Amino acid sequence: MYERFGVCLCDRTTENARACFRLFLPDKSVGRWQYWRGGVPHIRSIRVIGTFQELLGQARWDRDRAPQMEKSQVDGGWLWEYRLPYPAPRGFYEYKYKVEFDDGDVRECSDPCAKYGGSEEDNSAFAVGGTPVETTPLACRPAPDDLVLYELMVDDFTAEYRHN
Repeated sequence: MYERFGVCLCDRTTENARACFRLFLPDKSVGRWQYWRGGVPHIRSIRVIGTFQELLGQARWDRDRAPQMEKSQVDGGWLWEYRLPYPAPRGFYEYKYKVEFDDGDVRECSDPCAKYGGSEEDNSAFAVGGTPVETTPLACRPAPDDLVLYELMVDDFTAEYRHN
């Protein structure tokens, strides 16, 4: 599921691509199976700030004019999304989310699903262009004793915490 979030590049050529920012926030009030505790996120708005704003005729990191993400309800929560209006040229772009809560509190946070880290201040990043990497699928799955697990989300494998 997580590969669909973060920044996805579409309309891609070797010289440019259109970036789409996607952020999923689970919500117990939308999907009761989502969490056994916790509550509604109480988010009023999310904006995307970063170096890419120059492409929109704005200053880099312009917090006041940053593009607003659109909110839509999906299974188990909310999808926040913003798509650049046209392809970005080859380059390395840094960004963060500016989150405004219902109580007026404002926070800036990095993207939990970012493909790249930025150069400073926990920025997230995406790259347009570069050398394509060819991948070769495995002929067969390695034996369990040969696997290394870096993270295992236990609730993803437990019917008690997930819907069925």
